[in-house]
Amino acid sequence: MLSSAAVPLITGLAAYWKLEEASGTRVDSVTGIVLTDGNTVTSNPGIQGTAAQFTTVNSEYLTVLDTTTLRMGTSFTIAFWCYPDTASQGNWMVAKFTTSQGYAVYLTTGQLRCTIGSAGGNTDAVSTLVPATAAWSFVVAWVDATAGLIWLQLNNGTPQSTALVSAQTEGTAAFFIGARSSTQSFFNGRLDEVGMWKRMLTAADRTTLYNAGAGRTYPFAGF
Repeated sequence: MLSSAAVPLITGLAAYWKLEEASGTRVDSVTGIVLTDGNTVTSNPGIQGTAAQFTTVNSEYLTVLDTTTLRMGTSFTIAFWCYPDTASQGNWMVAKFTTSQGYAVYLTTGQLRCTIGSAGGNTDAVSTLVPATAAWSFVVAWVDATAGLIWLQLNNGTPQSTALVSAQTEGTAAFFIGARSSTQSFFNGRLDEVGMWKRMLTAADRTTLYNAGAGRTYPFAGF
C-alpha cells in the first residue's frame, strides 16, 4: 500500500471546503466552486477554525448546480467532520443524488450510511457506526469499484463494508452539503473540512487526516 508521503493528500483532490466563512456563500479551496447559502447557514467553532452550522427547522443547506468536478467516477472518497446536534432520521450531510444516480452520505436513526445510485440498482451501505451527538466525529466514505465494495469509517476506527450492487451512475443532480435537496432531509448540527477525492484514500491518508482527533486542513502541508 502506498504511504501518504508517496501519494500526497492533494493527489486526486477534486474539491475541499474549509467552511471558514461566517455566513453566505462558501468557496472550495481547490478550484473555487462556490456553494450558495440556502436559508442562512450560520457558523460555529469547527474542528479546524470555523464550521458551518445547519439548523433543521430552518431548512438550511449549501448547494451548487451540477459540475463535472463533482461527478466522482466509480472509485472515490468523501471525508469530513460532523457534529450532530441531534441523531434524528434524515440527517443528510453530503449528497449529489437523485433516483438511480449519484452518491450520498447521511445518518439514519443515528447510524452512518452511504447510498450509491446506479441504473443497475442502488446500493444502500448500512453500518453500525454512530457519530456521537454534540461532539466531533471524523467520517470517511469510499467506493472501491474494482473490489465492488462501499466502505464507511468513523474516527479512524475499523472500516465497515457493503457489497456494491452496481457502479455509480453519474447524473446531473445538484450537489448539497447539509441536505438531500432544497426541500428535504436537512442536517442538524455542524459540518467542517469537507473533502472530495477522485481516488480511494489509503489507510495512511485517513490516519493523517484524522490526526489523532485534531483534524487537518487544506493544503495539508507536508503530507
